[in-house]
Amino acid sequence: MSKPRLDENAMMSELSESAFFRREKPFKQMPESSKKEESAHAPITVSAQSSKRPSAQPSFDLNHRNTEKRGYRFTKEEVWAIDDLKKDLNRSLELGVSQEDIVRIGVHYVIEDYRKNGGNSLVVKKVKDKTKR
Repeated sequence: MSKPRLDENAMMSELSESAFFRREKPFKQMPESSKKEESAHAPITVSAQSSKRPSAQPSFDLNHRNTEKRGYRFTKEEVWAIDDLKKDLNRSLELGVSQEDIVRIGVHYVIEDYRKNGGNSLVVKKVKDKTKR
């Protein structure tokens, strides 16, 4: 008495619809010799540098709806400082500010400062002082 043989094609067809059995190529490991120093951010390409609105630089307003989701790494101390600032502003001034608001305000400030002051801006000075890892 022989065992019934499974139809692999039928099974693969059925399983391919499942989130657990997607047909994706496995992650290819890079050889150690070809690895470059990795950045926490995606590389900037020419298309990423060009503005979608060529006529004018966008103005920043905290009231503009934030639609882009990004994730950035912070030190524990940076997160604590943002949280402390949020608590201080909410307790003393009752502003209803969030950590996200504070980070967005910081981004607005850095970009506006760079547009105004270029090489003398805060971001340029800080990046020049940054030690290479």
